Amino acid sequence: MPRRPVTLNVRRHEHMVLLSNFLRNNAHMLDAAERCIERRQHLPSLVLMYSHIDTLAWAASKKSGTDVRLNFEGWANRWLLPHLTTHAPDVTATDLYGARCGVLHTLTGKSGLSGKGQAREIAYAWGTGRVDVLREALNQAGKPGQLVVLYYQELLKCLRSAVADFVASADQDSDLAAALQSADSKHYVNHPSPRANAE
Repeated sequence: MPRRPVTLNVRRHEHMVLLSNFLRNNAHMLDAAERCIERRQHLPSLVLMYSHIDTLAWAASKKSGTDVRLNFEGWANRWLLPHLTTHAPDVTATDLYGARCGVLHTLTGKSGLSGKGQAREIAYAWGTGRVDVLREALNQAGKPGQLVVLYYQELLKCLRSAVADFVASADQDSDLAAALQSADSKHYVNHPSPRANAE
C-alpha cells in the first residue's frame, strides 16, 4: 500500500502560503526520522530529530549569530518540553542539548556537558521496549537518576506536536511570522527537471 504523505498537521492560516519551502522541508525531516525508526536505524533517526530541533531554533531566532545552545534550549523549553515531559517528567532542555551534541558529533550519548556533570546522558527504548523496564534496569545497575530514559516513538511524536504548535503560533506572533518567512526564503527549493523534449 502506498505510504500516506506526511504533513505537519498544522491548521491552515494566513502565513502558510508563505512558508511552503519551510513546511515541506520540515515534513521531510520528520518523515525521514520516522522511516529510520521503522527500519530500526535508530542513530540516524536521532541525528535527524536533534538536527531538526537545531533548524527550528535557528528559524525562531530573532537575531543572526546568536548562541546555538541558547537557541536550542530556548526552543525546547517553550515548544518541546510541554509535550515531552508528559512521558519523561525529569528531562530538561540541557539534557536534550547534551544528547544533541553527543549524537551529532560522535554518534554517542556522551558530550562535553555530560562529562562535566551539567547534563545527563539519555538512554532510549524502542519497539516493544518499555521505558519503565529500562529505567529499572539502570537503577539496578547502580545508575539511578544518572540517565534520562526516552522512547524513540514518543520523542518523534512530541516533536511533531511541538512543530505544529510552533508554526501555528505565527498567527498571533508577527515577529515569529517574520522570522519564519525569513527562514523560508533561505531554505532549499526543489525545482522540477526540464522536460526532455523541451525546446
